[in-house]
Amino acid sequence: MQPHPMIPDIRWIAPAQRKLSDPMPIETCYFKALLALPKVPATCEIIVSANSRFRLYVNGAAVMDGPCKGDEWRHYCDRLDIGPWLREGMNVVAAQVVAYPAFGAVTADMANAGPHSVIGNAYGPMLYLEADAVELSTGRADWRCRLDDAVSHTAEAHPLLAGGNEVVEGALLPHGWEAALEFSDEFIPAVPRWDNCPFCGEISPLPLFERPIPLSVRLPLPVPSPLENCHQDAGFPSEPGAALTIAAGRRCELTLDVGKLTTAFLELAMSGGRGASVRVGYAEAFGERAEAPWIKKGRRDDSGKEFLGIWDEYRPGGERHQDGAPEAFRPFWFRTFRFLRIVVETAEEALTLYPPALTETRYPLEDSLRFRLPGLPWMRPVYDISLRTLQLCMHETYEDCPFYEQLQYVMDTRLQILFTYAVSGDTRMARRTLDDFHRSLAPEGISQARYPGNYRQVIPLFSLHWILILLDYYEQTGDLAALEDYRPTVERILRWFRRKTGSTGMVERLGHWEFVDWTTEWNPAGGVPDAVKLGPSAVNNFFYAYVLGRSAELFRALELPDLAARYEREGAAISGVTSRLCWDNGRQLFREGPECSQFSQHTQVYAVLCGAVEGEAARRVMERTLADKSLVQCSFVMQFYLFRALEAAGLYAETEGLWPAWQALPELNLSTVPEVPGPMTRSDCHAWGALALFELPRRFFGVTALEPGYRTIQIAPCAPFAGDFDAEVPTPGGMVMLAGCWRNGRLALRGFSPAPCRVILPDGGRYEFPAGDFQAGE
Repeated sequence: MQPHPMIPDIRWIAPAQRKLSDPMPIETCYFKALLALPKVPATCEIIVSANSRFRLYVNGAAVMDGPCKGDEWRHYCDRLDIGPWLREGMNVVAAQVVAYPAFGAVTADMANAGPHSVIGNAYGPMLYLEADAVELSTGRADWRCRLDDAVSHTAEAHPLLAGGNEVVEGALLPHGWEAALEFSDEFIPAVPRWDNCPFCGEISPLPLFERPIPLSVRLPLPVPSPLENCHQDAGFPSEPGAALTIAAGRRCELTLDVGKLTTAFLELAMSGGRGASVRVGYAEAFGERAEAPWIKKGRRDDSGKEFLGIWDEYRPGGERHQDGAPEAFRPFWFRTFRFLRIVVETAEEALTLYPPALTETRYPLEDSLRFRLPGLPWMRPVYDISLRTLQLCMHETYEDCPFYEQLQYVMDTRLQILFTYAVSGDTRMARRTLDDFHRSLAPEGISQARYPGNYRQVIPLFSLHWILILLDYYEQTGDLAALEDYRPTVERILRWFRRKTGSTGMVERLGHWEFVDWTTEWNPAGGVPDAVKLGPSAVNNFFYAYVLGRSAELFRALELPDLAARYEREGAAISGVTSRLCWDNGRQLFREGPECSQFSQHTQVYAVLCGAVEGEAARRVMERTLADKSLVQCSFVMQFYLFRALEAAGLYAETEGLWPAWQALPELNLSTVPEVPGPMTRSDCHAWGALALFELPRRFFGVTALEPGYRTIQIAPCAPFAGDFDAEVPTPGGMVMLAGCWRNGRLALRGFSPAPCRVILPDGGRYEFPAGDFQAGE
């Protein structure tokens, strides 16, 4: 990714009233320029960025939101052809810019904080725009701006990580400003803040790089329906554009069901209602609040429970725009919700409310996987739920959840990337993710657990997951340059862990937050195993040993056999000492630590994956792991590794008994996979649990890379309980077509491979085929 070329006379611009020395709360500014065109150019490409976010309008139409999240080393800009929205004569190009405070300026109660995932590198709202075909560039054209005094932000606990919710005084908004072909008196000339071409190699506070991922999609959604059996005063008529009028002095409550969870921009138009309050709530589900952060949820549409929402408030000014259109409430950032609740309290005059307009936004992930599994009818709804979960956890980065944090965590993201490869083959977001966490590396040699992020956080094991992301990327793409680029980061992370070796020979006292999994037993300690309090943790050590062994693959690919051998030796040493100190002869399982009597599935899983036990011994350990319900159980995120350990032990068929946790999701009227299984959860959309997206193409249908970049392909279906199947599985070189038929416990397989392939059948049959059609088995 190269820096954006710097053009000296194109400048960042800002409102003149803004005092640079004054760190403010979240601020909004409206920028606009008028553009006279005797003829519309064939194309009119612009490059635009802002501190911190912008929404761009051309002749009143919202055409783009950006820029995508960056950090102190990379502030992104967006490229767009605005020609389709231009016309002959006078045009208006406008941008609403919201600036979040630099994190050091945030108050103790965080009431003025922006989203944790948007790093603040400068004070105040600023705009940057380049245009070659027309006179529109900032620093050259006549740009004017107006600071906002209508919007304030609440410090509710839930949305704070994603940016506070809004309280808006409608009477103070410049209604229609983005379409008006004139400057009102409130708009004054914007002033240059700095140019983007510092002298003598200095780095700008907002160093520009072009967006590394495609623009988000914008999908109009139908008007949501009133929720059945939910107390409310009225519903919107079904006719498009029909309105609901609430008389003066009344309170009206309306709950709407979108039908499935969404991440969408909202526009709520209204007229009249001076002095009224219009509160809009956004909820994933109904439920009962429990000990923070957990919520008890059953059927998500059980309206007899509490509406678990976050709220905006709009106070209408009671006047129409200059063009006669009603005023509208448009929260600046998208909201996440399955249910909307609109609560109106009118004062001295009636309010007419129009149906909400919703526009879904997310990364343009394409689902290329096609399959038919007549013997598993429950898999289709589970797959659809899983796919939607992944889609809603992808915007400018991967996200742990869209409702709460909108932060990119390494452990979550590794699985989301694998799921993305499996259903679409798209590597663009993964490449961006690798670079994000590479830039997050702290001087001590450990990467951050979530990034981009203002509030720095370290979860030691998460740095090891980043190494796995790099290896996964190489397997998907065959990109040796990426291994070379990030090899120093890999070595620094592994060296950091090596320095944590204690007197026992195990790594210990890692510090920071030694999170492993949200399990019932570990919840009081924040997901940290009990062993950590007593000394070394077997989970930490077996996983470290596993990643050391996997890292050797990287050095072999780079033709560095001595380094590969070194990391293999280190992994074997950690695995060996952990096995010796933590094996329990009575239980025939590994304890959580040398001084800890607790047992978990997690430790057995990583013991198998790192090779501490192999062959028949691994098989026996995993059989006990499934049978012994007293073990700390893996939640959704760790089920992925449980599946991998069963596979390594030759027990993949046993995964059939683990799917009920996902089969229950449609019965709860869920449209996405929640953070953890069971009634006690937090987020209803956590893509680390979208396991079906991986298991179907990679194990049920068995399509994996035999060589990096899928230069040769392996096809090894290993789920006999799935029954007959037809599938089309994406790979970098094209689609693998498969038709599998089970008869008397044996699989007959025919299909097409876009590259040479090896077919391995469950009965042990191995076949080599060139690219093209093939047939194997009886």
